[in-house]
Amino acid sequence: MVTQYLATNDGKYLFMLMMVMMGVTTMTAKALYDQGTQWFEPEADNYMPLIGTAEGLEGFSEQSTLPGEQIINFSEEDRWMMSYRQGGSGDWKASKEGAAGYFLVTVDGKPYWADAIGKSRSLLIKYRRTNEKQRQYRAFSFEHY
Repeated sequence: MVTQYLATNDGKYLFMLMMVMMGVTTMTAKALYDQGTQWFEPEADNYMPLIGTAEGLEGFSEQSTLPGEQIINFSEEDRWMMSYRQGGSGDWKASKEGAAGYFLVTVDGKPYWADAIGKSRSLLIKYRRTNEKQRQYRAFSFEHY
């Protein structure tokens, strides 16, 4: 098995993934993002299991750190569909209350691509709109997304 170390452009260790090949390699998180690899959804394409994170990752300035509740609160705000356009008030990835322009975020101490969390937010909105009377979406777990 290969241990794939992920680092910032400056070489700061962020986390590591397990690959199927032999050896140890290092690449930037941006390069991994560009190739479409992810570690948070085993059933999705390009999955590699997360096997470790840097001590204090959630405090690194190279990425955005958010509590899961903040994402839920952002998604609960009613907006016009037009606000979800790139750069609009509903664009979670660009919002300072969201990913603030970072492509990597930590949620409750775990790393995710900002795109993935943005999609999870969309799932919450869809669930809320189809189940308006059942306000159980707060139990949504970021473990699987």
